[in-house]
Amino acid sequence: MLPLAWEARNVAEAMQWIGRIYKLIHTGDHSLKTARDAVLGKATTHVEKKDWTWDQICEKYRNHLQTRKNKIKDTTFEASYGRYFEVMLKLLRSNTPPRTGAQLLDAVLSAPRVNKKPGKMFGTPLKTWGEQDASRLECCLAIKNMLTYAVSMDYRPGLWLIPEALYEDLRGSDSAAAALKGKSDLTDIEILELIQTIEQRSPGWASVLRLCATFGLRPCEADRNRHLEVRVNSRGQEQLHCSYQKKAGKRLTPQRWLVPLPFIDHGGERVWWDGWRGLNDLPWPPVERVDGAALGKFLRRQPEWKSLVAEKAKQGLQLKPYAFRDSFTHRCARFGIADADAALASGHSVKVHRESYINTSTETMLDAFERAAGRN
Repeated sequence: MLPLAWEARNVAEAMQWIGRIYKLIHTGDHSLKTARDAVLGKATTHVEKKDWTWDQICEKYRNHLQTRKNKIKDTTFEASYGRYFEVMLKLLRSNTPPRTGAQLLDAVLSAPRVNKKPGKMFGTPLKTWGEQDASRLECCLAIKNMLTYAVSMDYRPGLWLIPEALYEDLRGSDSAAAALKGKSDLTDIEILELIQTIEQRSPGWASVLRLCATFGLRPCEADRNRHLEVRVNSRGQEQLHCSYQKKAGKRLTPQRWLVPLPFIDHGGERVWWDGWRGLNDLPWPPVERVDGAALGKFLRRQPEWKSLVAEKAKQGLQLKPYAFRDSFTHRCARFGIADADAALASGHSVKVHRESYINTSTETMLDAFERAAGRN
């Protein structure tokens, strides 16, 4: 009675549906058939009459994300949703398409991939999304949310919902601790040496890196032509102001005043960068706009950055351009700045600050206890 092939790989999913059907039969006035129909969504027969294609459903979901929910940009949609939906639609058009949501997600995660970028590596095999932690999490979330939307809007019956236990198994762990485990920041010395070296070749990008590292900016916030301005604050002092507002659920993060933090050099001395005061006179990279994509493209070509990435990889860590922002939150903790103040300066909530950013380490822990003991 279930839309599953009689195969061992479907046992876990079958048990999920059987458990929900069993509960309806023994807690309500349901026959086996009505319970099955209620669980699988077959009671809503008008769904099938609409004949919505999966392409149409994906387009409706895209419109939902871009006009009603997060109001995301085209580039964000393609990076976080579109590439997964492209594979999903191909699988659904095949001669043996997946029949349930769990089957669909499993198939997308294990679908073969090849390099599509022009050049000598074109056509070479790539890891599947299921073999890459970050991509697996993003893919699972994108597919699950789209299927939930499809069922909630009566475009598809309930069998396309993914049972939570199966979803967690396919997704793997995405707790904050697990997400941060493989995430690397940069030490003060690494930042200072990296910027000093890059400045000799690309002084414009060195300015961007200094802004990101000194103020903990998101890469897109470091664009002086769109979001940054030197203003006079309520104390009559010059201070850098950021007008960028990130979409956070149904609201926007507020514009904010930025506060610089120093770096500690080899001799234990604090190194301040005051170049931001002459913001409009700083050398600037020859790009239309500064954002994460532009900064990432530049860094991936730099030998010093490649060396750092390789070094962190040996430690089981991933180094990304956001490391400059992570390093800022780490320095906040090292200097004893309260999470609420650090979060305000960073432009996110205290909850996000604590769960999504590297803000403590053995070093900061030891410093804290030494201060408590009066030794520091």
